[in-house]
Amino acid sequence: MSEKLKPFDFFGITYIRTALILKILDMLGTYNLYLVLNKLKHFTDSVFIADYQLRPIWLGTSRRVQQCTTDHLQLHGASIKPSNSVRDLGVVVDSGLTSVDHVTHITSLCFFHIRQLWFIRRSLIVDTAHSLVRALVNNGLDYCNALFATLPAGQMSRLQSVLRAAARFVLQLPGRAPVSSAMRNSLHWLNFTQRVTYKLCLLTYKCLHGLAPDYLTRLCVRVATVHGRPRL
Repeated sequence: MSEKLKPFDFFGITYIRTALILKILDMLGTYNLYLVLNKLKHFTDSVFIADYQLRPIWLGTSRRVQQCTTDHLQLHGASIKPSNSVRDLGVVVDSGLTSVDHVTHITSLCFFHIRQLWFIRRSLIVDTAHSLVRALVNNGLDYCNALFATLPAGQMSRLQSVLRAAARFVLQLPGRAPVSSAMRNSLHWLNFTQRVTYKLCLLTYKCLHGLAPDYLTRLCVRVATVHGRPRL
């Protein structure tokens, strides 16, 4: 039992591995056709797994992930090593779906921009500094921030510290100066928890009024339309 299980062995179904490989190859073939139709790739080019730099990842609880193999996977002639975290559309996904790696990535990137901006702060007026922070810091914090709705308070505080540092930069306040009231009254910023709540409320409103994409609208169902629900 000490030996780590091979991928898909713990499902107890041997054909899952073959079915998944065929599905991945079919997806790559569709993607290759998209590249050809959009003149991003020549029609005679072949589809190679290595060309797409696939990075598989095991998702699940820490106990389940530890049971999965860390050896290279052989997929259509290519050797691919499972990763502890992958990046999908700018979001860092870790094996436990905890968002810790994504929070670390965002905070380090935003603090880097803030440190670099401090070198030119004396040459900037408040409006210009505010615009730079919105472009380089706030946009990074707001991107896909609906994923942080269930984030633990400790991780939320890390993201809130980025907002406080950005506000001190705009208002040229010392590093330890209180800034919460200035964020609200001068900059008119919501704190990070409120920004996440606002994003979710906005998405829900758009879904209910047909302003959101169909794939989101289908997932948003009014409770009154659910049959068999408990009545008030």
